[in-house]
Amino acid sequence: MGRVYTSAAAYMRDPRPMGLSVFRGVDVEDVARLALDVRDVTLVVDEMDRACENKRWHSPSVKRIVHEGRHFRCGLFGTFRRTANVSEDLLSQVDFAFLFRTSQTSPYDLLTIKQRFGERYALEVQTLGFGEFVVWSDE
Repeated sequence: MGRVYTSAAAYMRDPRPMGLSVFRGVDVEDVARLALDVRDVTLVVDEMDRACENKRWHSPSVKRIVHEGRHFRCGLFGTFRRTANVSEDLLSQVDFAFLFRTSQTSPYDLLTIKQRFGERYALEVQTLGFGEFVVWSDE
């Protein structure tokens, strides 16, 4: 079971820290700022599109992790619902992307997938079943 930390100091005082647990109602900026303070941590963010607004960064600390996280030994895993809402800065730094089913009723998402990951992936995500995904790699 995870523990909840509200500051880097509380995390550092714990003799057996397990990680950062975040629950609903916690702002992604607050958690990302804490992750930068803690260091040596991997931040996992669900609905990461909340860190962006209209493709612009809403969370300066998430932006900093995306661009400079390696200097803080701070990794980042994130999920987002709408590819079209996420900053291109974020998408350009992705090493691996797990792409789930996207229907033709989401033309902007398909266009973004096509532009960033390629036409083959934009076509493939339309054929996937529930829970299936394809993995894109920057290698």
